[in-house]
Amino acid sequence: MLFSVAERGLDDTLTSEMIATDLVRSLVGSIGPVASVPLTTALPIVMASRSRRDER
Repeated sequence: MLFSVAERGLDDTLTSEMIATDLVRSLVGSIGPVASVPLTTALPIVMASRSRRDER
């Protein structure tokens, strides 16, 4: 709302330093959780399959 009062366009708003910095921080911060979920799922699967092979 503040940006519309300042009569700035969407492209000017998104490329301003303050907004661009926050967008990059949000994207970089979300990479960790997105990458960790598949890894923490795959690790127990591998460990469980190895323990089943060892029991045979």
